[in-house]
Amino acid sequence: MKRAIGHGGLLLVIACGGSGDPNVSAAPNTCAGQRVATIANDWSAAVDIFAQVAGEAKPLGTLQAGHRADFPLQPGTTDVYPLQEGRDVPNAASRNLKQFVSVRYQCR
Repeated sequence: MKRAIGHGGLLLVIACGGSGDPNVSAAPNTCAGQRVATIANDWSAAVDIFAQVAGEAKPLGTLQAGHRADFPLQPGTTDVYPLQEGRDVPNAASRNLKQFVSVRYQCR
């Protein structure tokens, strides 16, 4: 599976085949090693990070404003997303967080 990433008119297509290169995007079920989500929080407040695994929301942790962290992902994780700290379901503000909180998948 490939993930397309657009950047200022340049389209990059990157795939992960378990190369061990941490700079490669990791699509579900294509990582031979540990799949990790690198998350950067550029929002003004802390966010809680959740993973969608087998149809359920699983909390991964809290990321403070201005911080960046790696979160190991369970097999079967299909999505990783931020919510306002203390919330367990999205609201209008949480839906806008994706413009401030970036998620990058990697193979390790």
